[in-house]
Amino acid sequence: MKTITKPFLLVFFVLVSLFSCNKENIFVEESLASTKETQASDEAASYALPCDFNLNNAKSNATILINCTLDLQGKTIDLPPKVDIAYEGGEIKNGTLNFSEDSVIDSEILNTTLNIGGTKPQLRDLSFTFDPERWGIVQGVVSDEVALRNRDILQKTIYQAKLFGVNIFKIDKMDAYFKVHHGYTGRSTRLEDSAINIPSDFSLNMTDNTFIRVQPNELPWYTLIKLPISNNVSISGGHLVGDRFQHVYKPYSEDFGNDNIANRDHHTFGSLLFIIGSENVEVDNVHFSDPTGDAIMFHGEALRQASGELFPGKKETKNVIVKNCTMLRSRRNAISFLDGRDIIIDNCIISDTGNGEQAYDASGKRIYSSSGASPRYGIDFEAIRTSADDGSLVRSALNEDIIVRNCKFTNNYAGDIVVFTASNITIENNNFDSKVASFASDNVIVRNNAFKSREKNGLTAFTIGSYINKQGVELNDNWEFYNNTITDYAKGMTIGGKNHDIRNNKIENCAVGVFLISNLSNTTFRDNVITSNVLNSKGYRNLYNTRNNKNISILGETISVEQRPIDLYYLNQDADTTSELILFKDCDLTSAKNFSNSVRRSKHVTFENNISNTEYTVKDSENIKLTGNKINKIK
Repeated sequence: MKTITKPFLLVFFVLVSLFSCNKENIFVEESLASTKETQASDEAASYALPCDFNLNNAKSNATILINCTLDLQGKTIDLPPKVDIAYEGGEIKNGTLNFSEDSVIDSEILNTTLNIGGTKPQLRDLSFTFDPERWGIVQGVVSDEVALRNRDILQKTIYQAKLFGVNIFKIDKMDAYFKVHHGYTGRSTRLEDSAINIPSDFSLNMTDNTFIRVQPNELPWYTLIKLPISNNVSISGGHLVGDRFQHVYKPYSEDFGNDNIANRDHHTFGSLLFIIGSENVEVDNVHFSDPTGDAIMFHGEALRQASGELFPGKKETKNVIVKNCTMLRSRRNAISFLDGRDIIIDNCIISDTGNGEQAYDASGKRIYSSSGASPRYGIDFEAIRTSADDGSLVRSALNEDIIVRNCKFTNNYAGDIVVFTASNITIENNNFDSKVASFASDNVIVRNNAFKSREKNGLTAFTIGSYINKQGVELNDNWEFYNNTITDYAKGMTIGGKNHDIRNNKIENCAVGVFLISNLSNTTFRDNVITSNVLNSKGYRNLYNTRNNKNISILGETISVEQRPIDLYYLNQDADTTSELILFKDCDLTSAKNFSNSVRRSKHVTFENNISNTEYTVKDSENIKLTGNKINKIK
């Protein structure tokens, strides 16, 4: 056994109103099971009564049953080898036990006033139940001083339980505030110096009766629970609650010298769970609410090399699952992915992110408050990427191989998911009431989702933008969007970028089914069904003065709308005569109000083998071809 060179203070308060002390069978040489059977027979015993024995004469191989209160009166007791101290509702307090080798103790014996020294004893059960009253946690609204002591007690208990070999740490009924912003001196402050940290190879198991709250503060940065390069960790149950609506949003800046003053008035980096450089992590059935920033943040230990490779010795966050969780009222984002790979978000509820009207002073300057702060998305994939002087992409952070599935998104201010800068993302089987959007991301799959607008005939369900870097490379590349249903939006989808496959989607009762924007190329739309009874609804439209659209195939679409199935205006007007065409082929086009399919001031569009109940209107356009259509007539 490992020898402890100095006592480990384990913080506990006295348990009161327990049962009784059996004054017989104090030192038991028989088996523990036989002893417990004897003790259980005395139903009138009171565990709170003082013991009528001491430990000075304890013998090797003895099992010592603690079913009474044993006050050591400040003394140190040296125990022989192979002593078994068993908990039966009592306690040992006010002193030190120096253990010898091959000893065993129940974790319930440990308390605030008991020091453990000598050779570290083995815990009988490697799961540990944290009793906040016994450990000295003060619950309810408290001062900063008490909230800091709460944090220190819980943190020390976690670390020392880990030292004893505990791998499951349980908390049931507790509602307490924890000061997790102590000692902040700027962004470089190690958040783990004030957060509640979870070590490697450890499970924190909470229940629906567990509330861990951020002590209200005035600082822009904090994290309530942190995994600082912690592997093989699970966190389950419980409520993690931020201070969004009690936070003090006063002006705050940091002076880095040389006239470099950073403004932190935004107060947007208070998080409830920060996972940094950690692998093999599971977060299950945790309820998050009201952070000043994000419910969960993912990051690596450090930024990466320009190639995206890790610097030697640095760790990334990898192989994480967050499941069955609820995230409510995050001020900034519910989840922010700053760096991470092989991560799954499964069966979560993400609601009310970023809400609240932004206030401004008389000069138009923002007044920061509990109202939402940008980006204000349910989930934000935002790896740090920049451009070098030569225009090449500097991949300082990565978000790769991440899945969001089976989740419900409601009432998130700016949108449900923004795939800002990420690669190899899968978004599937979710329910959205706002939008999924992009900035500069590639190899993204969005499938089997249900979009239903919370604003009838408002918003856009799905957007792929266009972002071309200094080297002329389109960074929105290779998206797949299929088997989704989109209902009651202003626009079903808005599409730019290149190399996309958009198929087998149902777009219902939207004002516009598909909206084309500039720089869309090498993309196929096929077998989508667009139906709408919205007044003046249209199937395909384009942004006014859309440019650089080429090699777009729209195949086998079924479009039935009130007004125009196809309405193209000012599309590729500045294109040269050799540009590749936009093709509508084998589509079924129906206008309930008998509006024609319209092409005006546009170039290089072909209609082939379509069925339409109305004619085609072509005006001020070039290279518009109609071949083999059932109604093949220009009005």
